[in-house]
Amino acid sequence: MTRSLSFQVLSGFVIVASLLTVLLIANNGYAMNVVCSQIADANRLLLTSNATDLENRFAEINANLFRFISQDPDIQTFSYRQEGICSIPTRRCST
Repeated sequence: MTRSLSFQVLSGFVIVASLLTVLLIANNGYAMNVVCSQIADANRLLLTSNATDLENRFAEINANLFRFISQDPDIQTFSYRQEGICSIPTRRCST
């Protein structure tokens, strides 16, 4: 029975199909790793870009606030007046 042509064709087909299945599984695992690493790199780049953009915006806001404080006379006089203002909010100030 092991010498029949149909058995040899069937066994050859099973061997080739099993090898192709193993190759397909290995290739799929490699492809998933490549895609995951590319997505991680893209997300890291996007996060770095957004963080840099936020830092630039915060620096611009700080510069605008400092310029506003230095040019507004009401805020300058408020900082020099200390009527009833304490450094500790729970303690009452002595006036």
